[in-house]
Amino acid sequence: MSASLPLRKVFLRVFVGFISLGAGTALADDQAEIDRAEARILGIVKLAKEGRFAELEAKAAERKAYAEAHPDEDVSFTDIFDPFQRADPELAGPLKAWRAKYPKSFAPYMAFGAYSTYLGWVVRGEGTVGGTNPKRFEEMRRYFDDSVSALRMGLRSYPRVPKAWTRLIGMAAATGDIAEVDSLFKEAVHHVPRSSYLYRTYYDVLAPKWGRLGAQQYELRFLIKKQFSNNVDFSWIDTAEEKDRAWDLYWRDHLEPALALFDKIIAKRPDFSSRHGRALTLADMNRVEDAIEEFHRVLVLDPGNPKIYAQLAFVQKRRLELRDDVARSLDRALLFDPYNPEYLYRRARMHLDRSEPEAAKRDLDKALLLGAYDDDVHDQLRRYYWRIGDMESAIGEAEKMVTLTPRRPKNWFLYAMTLEKNRDCRAMAAYERFQQLCLMDRHCRKDQQQMAALNMFQLKRACS
Repeated sequence: MSASLPLRKVFLRVFVGFISLGAGTALADDQAEIDRAEARILGIVKLAKEGRFAELEAKAAERKAYAEAHPDEDVSFTDIFDPFQRADPELAGPLKAWRAKYPKSFAPYMAFGAYSTYLGWVVRGEGTVGGTNPKRFEEMRRYFDDSVSALRMGLRSYPRVPKAWTRLIGMAAATGDIAEVDSLFKEAVHHVPRSSYLYRTYYDVLAPKWGRLGAQQYELRFLIKKQFSNNVDFSWIDTAEEKDRAWDLYWRDHLEPALALFDKIIAKRPDFSSRHGRALTLADMNRVEDAIEEFHRVLVLDPGNPKIYAQLAFVQKRRLELRDDVARSLDRALLFDPYNPEYLYRRARMHLDRSEPEAAKRDLDKALLLGAYDDDVHDQLRRYYWRIGDMESAIGEAEKMVTLTPRRPKNWFLYAMTLEKNRDCRAMAAYERFQQLCLMDRHCRKDQQQMAALNMFQLKRACS
């Protein structure tokens, strides 16, 4: 994806306590709530890394007992297993040890399932299918296979964990297995018949973007309103249609009507999706201060979400006076998701911009662990080698970029620029390939096209 695209198309999932948003008591209370929730998340991960599995088992047993005592409540187990949604290879060993010590417990399998599912999404990335290297899909499927095996083992011991079923449904949808999605939903309903988490996930994967017909969503919406009319857990259905329309407007760059509709939804029933949509819309409208404030509200609803921290950093970057806040937001994203290649290469770019090449290289070396097939990681390595004057290595990284994602115009432009910097006449052919791809890509940057034309004119004289 081109770096010139709006925020949502650059990377979509805040640590605003580091930002001055005002001195109101409500804000201080919100930040205190965020801090406490994030400490709990990190505390769960710490227990696993320190091998304190008995304590984790006790927490899972307590949550299970509550679910059994309250069969009508939608108990998600998110507080126990969602903290393991992090790109952190250092967790693999402890989670394996947990399973070895408690092989008959459902808990370690659910934790490993959450972990492997997330790793699959991370290595896949958020690029379009055509703009993503096939190796990334292979890696995604490998992690998904591990996750499916673990989740199935956990569900065999205790099938009433809604998030386990929704993870299975999400993975099936991502791999295009529509029949499996429907089969999983029917199986899950048998075990968690009143789970709003389950119905909400199924409703989302029935959307046309997953290759489904809109009529299926309409039928499910009608069923939910009829079957769960008095269940407050299903109140999200009242604004689901409006929310779908708001997001559609947003993705099509109709920002003013999208914002108006998000505001209308929030006035009725604010939730993470509507708040997040509003924050992204404000960011794309360049209403920086309003966007930062909205991202804070998003974090109140979903503390410890690294995607929100990373998106906040992208917005803060637009204000020179917030440069230190950008660094702190990226640090916070990586606290919760320490080996996510996207966040690492973004922090590496920040280090390079601040003339800190050693720090940038440390981040990029970590990013390669899960981002070896990510051309953006190699782009920042290219910048690093350019910065230290190692043009041979810079060209090597640029060559990897065009090999990994040959249909991305930006890669060919940067490859040509790197070759030209080294007075290599192969830059001419690279610029020509860039121009060819631009004819098929409406998002191709005009300034790059103009620069390519000028550079090609100069290269013709120099290389003739």
